Amino acid sequence: QALPPPPSTSQATKRPREESDEQPPQKCGGNAFAYSSGAAAKAVATPTGVLVRVYGDDGPRLNELVEIVGVVGGGLATTGLEVTDEDDAFDRQRLEDEQAWDPPASKVARLHALSWRRLDPSHPVPPGVLDSSTADSIRIALLERLAMALDGDSVGAEYALCALLASVDKRKDGRAVGALSLGMFCDAPHVDRVAQNLARVFGEVLPRVITVKTSTASAPLRSPGSERLAMSSLQICDGSALITVVDGQAPASPAAAAATSALRQLYGSQKQIPFNFGFSEVKVPCDVVSVRIGVTDGSIECDVDLPLKLSQQSSLPDVSESTLAIMRQYVAAARRVIVDIDEEGASGLEDQFVAARATGRLPSRDAEGRLHQWVSVSKLKARALGSVNMNPPHYNDAFDLEEARANRLKERTKLMRAMAPPSPRNVQHGFRSGFLSAKEVGLAD
Repeated sequence: QALPPPPSTSQATKRPREESDEQPPQKCGGNAFAYSSGAAAKAVATPTGVLVRVYGDDGPRLNELVEIVGVVGGGLATTGLEVTDEDDAFDRQRLEDEQAWDPPASKVARLHALSWRRLDPSHPVPPGVLDSSTADSIRIALLERLAMALDGDSVGAEYALCALLASVDKRKDGRAVGALSLGMFCDAPHVDRVAQNLARVFGEVLPRVITVKTSTASAPLRSPGSERLAMSSLQICDGSALITVVDGQAPASPAAAAATSALRQLYGSQKQIPFNFGFSEVKVPCDVVSVRIGVTDGSIECDVDLPLKLSQQSSLPDVSESTLAIMRQYVAAARRVIVDIDEEGASGLEDQFVAARATGRLPSRDAEGRLHQWVSVSKLKARALGSVNMNPPHYNDAFDLEEARANRLKERTKLMRAMAPPSPRNVQHGFRSGFLSAKEVGLAD
């Protein structure tokens, strides 16, 4: 699918590429994807990629979004091996792997790159500059649409907008600063519908949205006996949105364990994707909008968990293309706003924090963690309004949101305890201790 040309450098403010000492530059070589022999038939039957040869010393890195101009043609065969009767099992396995790596041109196109360049994560929408005078009206319109997607949950819409606008500002001590992963709890009958609604709204304002399920998710992992990585549902470029539906665990296997580990790192504080090459594992920093939805967390911890309160189910109406264009510009620009805490803001936040603890609105237990979440949400509230400084209205609104979220978590905990089966107890009868039979306690019938 042809995309419109990206904006010139005069139309957008370039955001410096995020670098990390833990991540050396990783090249894709001359090929964008690699197929393992175990998934060869499926990969060849699904032409979702292209084999690209990039000439020169530099090349795209893993998970980068790039634009390539080239010539479609042949001549990109990776091997000249042919099977013979004298070949052993190892040679046949390698041949199968090479054939999967070099599928027919009718299945996967070949492209000789004449030139290529890295694109902004918001492509094809130029980021531009956020107009603070109109930011609030666009924010309100987007919140209303998110609330409709969440069956009228206004608090859920606020946190969904925070997750939508969150992005990695920097990485410090192994933590991605600025990112915010969101976990949503709801009853089983509503999980798929809520995930579909949220994916639709995110897809209206973001260039790429991916929905995966915990039972079928796959991570970049080399298959046994193969020299190539299998294509993965978790190979995601920056600026995308990942919505994970918790629907159980896949049968125990190295692939399932790798997928669970990758999801935990994506939703955890590291915000990275592990590429397991067998002999080594490369952890690629990733900056994506990440939301998890399910009855439980599926052992995937998020920065913020929120039980949803679904009140009124309604279908999402269509939005005009002109309105969507404005919302896309707003999201692209807001995600680039860097919010600082000046001396006045830090002093006011400290006073609010001390007062909240003194009045009991903020429990002493895990106060440091609560403060960190409070600051994170406050920055995102400021970012949503196009403000580069965090002011009292921002952290006051954030505190109200965090208080409402804490109350919902308490209600959920009480409900789960009430529904949990009673723990077994030892029963003593006379001088004999231990569990009594059903007959002995009169329950034989």
